[in-house]
Amino acid sequence: MIIFFEKGQLGNQILQYTALKEIYPNDRLVLFGFKDLEKTFKNIDATILRKEKLPVLIFKIFKN
Repeated sequence: MIIFFEKGQLGNQILQYTALKEIYPNDRLVLFGFKDLEKTFKNIDATILRKEKLPVLIFKIFKN
């Protein structure tokens, strides 16, 4: 599993996503942010989460 945080707007997000898919073709991608990419393309092969959800996710992971 590869976790990556967005850096930049749509052009950078496209570059980041395609590079990650090229470097890690068989790994699951979890992307934080990337809302421009998600709005523009429908068939993104990754889990895209809003950056605002990060504190909640970290709490759930380390709660037990």
